[in-house]
Amino acid sequence: MRIAARNELKRRGLFNRGIALLGENNEEALSLLAESTRYDLYIPEVERLVEQKGDVLREIPSIRERLLKLFAQAYSDKFGWRRYERLPELMRIAREEEGIRCLRELLS
Repeated sequence: MRIAARNELKRRGLFNRGIALLGENNEEALSLLAESTRYDLYIPEVERLVEQKGDVLREIPSIRERLLKLFAQAYSDKFGWRRYERLPELMRIAREEEGIRCLRELLS
């Protein structure tokens, strides 16, 4: 449990630092965001990113496209993790597809 809690704190820190750097140091921001996705990815946090950095995403479409590719891949990958094995296959596929649809909507 402590390891999971430490990993969650690390993920949040990486994600928050990535958001903060977006628009100032985009390569470092993308690197931090990518590292955070190795722990997990949550749609509400992507919504917060879009809300806080929407101007940057509109001004620099290439960043938006890279984030979409990064987040869609990370979201898809997480459904192969052990904790999702318990879900019925059709439910797992439906959740994955719905999450990716939401990401596309947010970052389009």
